[in-house]
Amino acid sequence: MTLELDFTTFRQKTAEFFETYPLYRTLQFSGEVAPHGRAYASPEIKTHCTVCGSIQRWNGGEDVGFDRDQPGYRQVTYRCKNCSSASVAYFVWVDIKRGMLTKVGQYPALERTPPKALSAIMSEDDLRLYRQALTCRRSRSWSADKSTPDGKA
Repeated sequence: MTLELDFTTFRQKTAEFFETYPLYRTLQFSGEVAPHGRAYASPEIKTHCTVCGSIQRWNGGEDVGFDRDQPGYRQVTYRCKNCSSASVAYFVWVDIKRGMLTKVGQYPALERTPPKALSAIMSEDDLRLYRQALTCRRSRSWSADKSTPDGKA
């Protein structure tokens, strides 16, 4: 599905992209997201901080941007605003002219480990099923993005 975005809504949508999109899922968009030759990603996202142990706000600075005329791989790094010691880096393929932003990597990698409080009460079978469910959920999100216009994969 292609979203119609402008400069402001592109920034908002990139926050959702970094926070929730699984690897290899593409944000497809059209519209004038780079009116002055550069499109800017969200300067702030919300995601889990392993140092703080909870969802925190992360700052990427004001200059997290992509040149309209230079497609390619880019690294986008955010730092936890609470502890200032944790950082997360996203690796993306970006092509502003063609309206494509794809998450191709993330460091640290997404965890399949449940929170400590939850894992303490789970059996080995429960832990195995939990990890399988997360894997299935992420792959389902990716395959749903690749569906045909009539909704069939």
